[in-house]
Amino acid sequence: MLKRYLGGKKDLIEDIINVVQDCVKPGSTVGDFFSGSTVVSQALKSHGYRVVSNDVNYFSTMFAKAYVQNCTLPKVELQKLISKDLSEKYLKLGKIKLSELKGEAGFSFLKDDSNFLQFSEFVSLLCFLEEVDDYIIADFARTDIYDHYCEEGKYSSFKSNRGSEGNRRFFTPSNAKKIDLILSYIRYWYIHKILDENTYFILVSHLIRACEKVSNTQGTYHDFPRDKYDSRALNSLKFEIFEFDLVLNENLNHVVGESVDSLVFSKDSPSLDLLYLDPPYNFRQYTSYYFFPNILARYCEIEDLDTYFSNVSYVRGQNMDDNFDSQFCKKKIFINSLEEMIVNSKPNYVVLSYFNGKNHWNDFNSDCNGQGISELERFFNSNIFEKYSLKIIPIQRLNYQSYGGFKAKNINEYLFVAKLNKGGDDALA
Repeated sequence: MLKRYLGGKKDLIEDIINVVQDCVKPGSTVGDFFSGSTVVSQALKSHGYRVVSNDVNYFSTMFAKAYVQNCTLPKVELQKLISKDLSEKYLKLGKIKLSELKGEAGFSFLKDDSNFLQFSEFVSLLCFLEEVDDYIIADFARTDIYDHYCEEGKYSSFKSNRGSEGNRRFFTPSNAKKIDLILSYIRYWYIHKILDENTYFILVSHLIRACEKVSNTQGTYHDFPRDKYDSRALNSLKFEIFEFDLVLNENLNHVVGESVDSLVFSKDSPSLDLLYLDPPYNFRQYTSYYFFPNILARYCEIEDLDTYFSNVSYVRGQNMDDNFDSQFCKKKIFINSLEEMIVNSKPNYVVLSYFNGKNHWNDFNSDCNGQGISELERFFNSNIFEKYSLKIIPIQRLNYQSYGGFKAKNINEYLFVAKLNKGGDDALA
């Protein structure tokens, strides 16, 4: 999944799962309504919970469909995708690469010979895409990423509101060309229905992760270094194979929302035993900060790519039709929106992650003043929750270190845990 993700909960997974297990047993239905990189949704699935996952970002939906809702290996018939000669060549490479993963954590499923053979075709496809250097069909040859997101692209120039000018440099020219080639192939296979749905989601998810590893960014796609390349961006694009042990467990009919506003999703959500929430706590709009993974996720499904890319704007190059203005990014209505979501979905328990850093209650430019904790404590002690049910669990961790030269610091996160008051109509009014 995305590792350079603002507010990602990878380092808190054990703490979150422990709290969930204290509240509800495996097999229970748990909602994750701001699923982001889906690291929490995946962990809940791996611990035996039925997961209801949603996020307004489409890349998150794709991850959730590939690795949470789906419980099977990708199905690839290589000779239907590339020529017989190429399929024989890359199948040999794929089996060699896969043999190296046998015994590694996350790949115990490869001990089964049938799983090994099935997965080797998918890995062989990744090997082909890593080395591809020409287009499958002229009609599907596109250069959108190169044109708009590398400094040599003919449409990559920008002028900021402050008057600075330049060219976007999210990727080196060579990696931008490679991304275009891979997208052109996947789009061709997608439109001609040569890939089944699950395999399509899995393949694009692998591409999103591969692009993140070579993106010239410092944690988000809201901007990029104007005068240099991050050392990671100078590497050639490579696929990192996902650990499918996390996928291949009992299918509990997990549910994934269709990238809708989580407030809207909460109205029609399946019945929940527990709701886990990690909402934004300041003005940052995640559809802007992660617009590029969303482009990769939607690319093959966009009918008119010419029109779509003619409407990109700002220094970053986002099509603002894809933007979403979250109510949780607005201080005045944050608590009301939180209450609305919980009342809509009516879970038995709520677990909320809170980072006591730059947020709505300290003007973003000042140090933590504790007001955010006080506001949330007041909310969780309101009459929609059972009296005395609130627990606040502090967790110390290192903050995200975006790139070289910046030292990570110890910070505090908190898990708020409370039981909903379902004793009468007034409780959830």
